[in-house]
Amino acid sequence: METMDMMIKGGEVGEADWRTFWTEESYPKVWTPDSNYNLSWSQTRTAINLLSKSHRSIAGTIIADESITDLSPVHGSELCISAELMFSLSYIYQFLGDNDLADWAERTAFNAFPVSVSPDWWSHQYIQQENQPWSRNLSSASQWVDVNSYSNVFGLEPNYPCCTVNHPQAYPKFLANSFVATEDGNLAHVFLAPGKVSTIVGGNPVTVVAETAYPFGHKIHYEITAELDFFFYIRIPAWANASSTITKPDSDEPPHPLSVTDHSLQEVRIPGNTSYAFTLNLETHVRMEELVQGMVAIYYGPLLYSLAVDYEQTQTVPYSYDFPYGPLPENTTHVHTHDHILTPKSAWNVAVDTSQIQIGMRAAHSPKLESPIWALGAPPVELRIAAVQIEWPIEHDTAAVPPTSNYTVVSAPFSARFVPYGSAKVHMAHLPKIDLPKIQLI
Repeated sequence: METMDMMIKGGEVGEADWRTFWTEESYPKVWTPDSNYNLSWSQTRTAINLLSKSHRSIAGTIIADESITDLSPVHGSELCISAELMFSLSYIYQFLGDNDLADWAERTAFNAFPVSVSPDWWSHQYIQQENQPWSRNLSSASQWVDVNSYSNVFGLEPNYPCCTVNHPQAYPKFLANSFVATEDGNLAHVFLAPGKVSTIVGGNPVTVVAETAYPFGHKIHYEITAELDFFFYIRIPAWANASSTITKPDSDEPPHPLSVTDHSLQEVRIPGNTSYAFTLNLETHVRMEELVQGMVAIYYGPLLYSLAVDYEQTQTVPYSYDFPYGPLPENTTHVHTHDHILTPKSAWNVAVDTSQIQIGMRAAHSPKLESPIWALGAPPVELRIAAVQIEWPIEHDTAAVPPTSNYTVVSAPFSARFVPYGSAKVHMAHLPKIDLPKIQLI
């Protein structure tokens, strides 16, 4: 309450009192045809499509280093955008029911958001780039707008501290929106993270437990109890293959193929007065998303994959992003707060042959994951892809826009290690393609 009072008083002093702006007259809580501000569903959908087409990053966030910009991997995206986008997409999805919005929310939650937060959750970036071979104070930040050269350092407040105070809300809100009520008065699991919900569904006490290694594994085991019969729905992502099934443990029944609704929901009838268990088995394959100028991004399930760049980490005291520059006063920091400089120790300048890809798993379907999970080498699924090193220019003290053609190869083909983007704090994910002779992937 003290913080809210300070915000209100500050708004009054600055003649920007939000209480006089967000009024029922201007923004009614219920849509009405004569409202100037409550847009129709079709207009909302059009706006989302335009945003996605022109500004959506391959990791699911919006490319906007303060000023919204184009799809260049040199530009950045603020961590706050990922946190707010996760919530906005979940909110809009609950109104429109369009499956691609939930897929987009998951892509942001499992890629763009974790990549900008340190594995121990004590430091973060202000700006992430799709191609980011190092994390340090750059000699120039002229490729960004109103963002300092320290912004891709992992720290306490590498730029304006909005991200410092905002990012902890992202996953709690995402989890809170993972189970939703349905239009027919039942319950649905729409963001496929592990979780538990106990609620009342039309007067019927229901408890659902979802155990899974998702997004690293694609099996979800459900244990559901209810006093009365009801229908439980599971959102099926667009990347799931037609061979996906539902199986029942300790049953001789063959796997049941999925039969989804128009909103990509799989219906399961849950009997009352018992404990009902089943497993959803989502099948998929590695997908390539073709980007502008012949570039490519690589996905497996809901995860974007990045070249694994080994790095050396240098730890310093937290620095102030603004005047007076220098170390922050000790009474404003904590023993766990540090700034981290990440310097690459392995090649980052690669082109890939996407016809040569191999999936490697370490017990990926076990719900027991390493902690912290968003650290290099922690996720149980990796890819091996044929690649070569190429000459890659440096601009603004960072990797330039990827070379599009006639680039010079500077190494023999090799088996490149690709890892989930969220675990690769320095990373290369927006890459040129090349045709290579067949090699052994290891």
